[in-house]
Amino acid sequence: MTGAPPPFEPTFVLRPVPAPLKPFVAAMWGFAASDFPHTRERVLPVARAQLLVNLEADALHWFGGPAFRDAHRIGGAGVSGAYDRPFAIDTGDQRRIVGVVFHPGGAGPLLGVPGAELAGAHVPLDALPGARHLRQRLLEAPRGQVLARLEAWLLTRVPGAAVDPAVGFALKRLDRGATVRDVARALDYSPRRLRRHFAAAVGLNPKRYAGLARFHRVVRRVAAGAPDSWADLALDAGYVDQAHLVRDFRAFSGLTPTQYRPRAPDEPNHVPLDEA
Repeated sequence: MTGAPPPFEPTFVLRPVPAPLKPFVAAMWGFAASDFPHTRERVLPVARAQLLVNLEADALHWFGGPAFRDAHRIGGAGVSGAYDRPFAIDTGDQRRIVGVVFHPGGAGPLLGVPGAELAGAHVPLDALPGARHLRQRLLEAPRGQVLARLEAWLLTRVPGAAVDPAVGFALKRLDRGATVRDVARALDYSPRRLRRHFAAAVGLNPKRYAGLARFHRVVRRVAAGAPDSWADLALDAGYVDQAHLVRDFRAFSGLTPTQYRPRAPDEPNHVPLDEA
């Protein structure tokens, strides 16, 4: 016996999203791990709000500021809004956790809070309308039924909820690389009107959202393996050149593309910060 720690073998489960939730929800998931080889992770910014419930302990921690030295804590259930800067999390909070990833602009209609109010924030779930005691109900769920109970709660939020069709149109066009001016023209909106509607629903203005979408096109490629040509990747992703890609990557992640090492290829937004 060498006394070496057991291998890091997390369990990740995805629950299919039922049709009534598909306009709002991108994924429902559960994650469990006995331990991590590192204590904190950098989380890359995303335009998608996420609901998180820690089933192991009544706490969720995150860290911001220079070198992620500023520590924050809420109870064991909360919502992380759309954000455009990285923050860090405590891997201890992920030992047994479930979550919901919303489409951009999808959290507000279901949770009863405009996306702009959630943006850049970590909000206790109990502070949102009709969400008190959800964590306790999940803790009381029979084994293997936690995600089913979470889904049932989300389905109660669907009546009366709707995504602004203009925002949905803008999201699709911006994801394909359209300019904000072109999207506004297609909607017969002024750029100012588009910015106002879009930011209220999504939590980011459309130009910032488009930049973040472009950044993630690069992240997905790099997570799968270093490209043969950074210059070609930059052009394919919509950057002017390689230098433009590097500046944007650092602005959104705090890392250069070659410093970026995700926890796993299929978890590109989680980057280990330190060793335990």
